[in-house]
Amino acid sequence: MRGTGSPGSERPFFPKVRARALTVTPTGEPVNLTICFSKKVHKAFGLQSADKSLAEYYGKRRSRKMNSLSSRLILVCTIATVFLMPLYAHHGNQFLSKAMEMNAAEVQLGEMAMNKSQNPRVKDFADMVVKDHKQAMEKMKELRDARATSRGKTDSTADSRRSGTAVTLTPEHQRVASRLSSLSGNDFDREFINEMIREHSAEIRDFEAQTHAHSTGAATSRNQSDNTAGQQTARQKPSSGDQKYSQADLNKDMDTADFAREMLPTLRHHLEEAESIQKELQKR
Repeated sequence: MRGTGSPGSERPFFPKVRARALTVTPTGEPVNLTICFSKKVHKAFGLQSADKSLAEYYGKRRSRKMNSLSSRLILVCTIATVFLMPLYAHHGNQFLSKAMEMNAAEVQLGEMAMNKSQNPRVKDFADMVVKDHKQAMEKMKELRDARATSRGKTDSTADSRRSGTAVTLTPEHQRVASRLSSLSGNDFDREFINEMIREHSAEIRDFEAQTHAHSTGAATSRNQSDNTAGQQTARQKPSSGDQKYSQADLNKDMDTADFAREMLPTLRHHLEEAESIQKELQKR
C-alpha cells in the first residue's frame, strides 16, 4: 500500500521534474541553477511560471541585444556617410587653406629678409621666394574661387576677392616671425635660411601627397608625370588657370593635384638654393 512506510511496502511515488532557478553571485552575476522537484512541489511553489518567465526574460534580453547591435551598425553607417563623404570632397579645400597659410608665412619672412639682410645672396634668394610664392598665392586663390563658384557660393567668392591676399598665420608662424624680427646680421641670415629649409621641406611633403590625392593620377593626362616632375629642378611657374575642371574633377581634387604637381619643381629649387646658402653661411 502506498504511503504506509512499512517495510516492503511501496513508497510514495512523486515523479521528479527538473526546474531552473535564478540566483545571484556575490559579484552580481545571474546564475542558472537546476533543481530537482516533484511535480507537486513544482506546482505548489509556482516554479512552472517562474521557469516560463525566466525563458521569456532571456529571450527578450537576446532580442534587445540584437536590436541594439543593429541600431549601432545603422548609426555608424549613417555617420560614415555624412562625414566621410564631405571629407573626401573637401580634401582639396583643406590643402589650399594650409598651402596658402604656408605661402603667406614664407612671403612675410622673405620680405623681412629683403629688408634686414646684408648678404647679397640671401637678399636675392628672399626676392625669388617672395615673387614665386606671391604668384602661387594668386593661383591658389583662383582655384579656391573656382571651387566656390562651382558650388554656387557667389557670396563667399566675392568676400574672398575683397579680402585680397590677407591670410591669418598660425601661432607657430607668428612666433617664428617675431623671433626673426629681433635678429640681425649673420644671426638673422642663418635663422632665416634654416626656416626656409624647414618650411620648404614640409611644403614639398604636403604637395607631393596632394599629387596622389584619392589616387586620381589627375595630372598625368594634362601635365607631366610624377617622375618627370621629380627630376626637374628648374623653376616652373603655376599655369595661368585657364584649365577648366568639371564638378567630378573637383570632387577628385584634380585641380589641386595639378597645381601641386606644377609647383613642386619651384619648391625643390627653393630648397636646393636654401641648402646651398646654408652651407656657405656655416663656413663663416
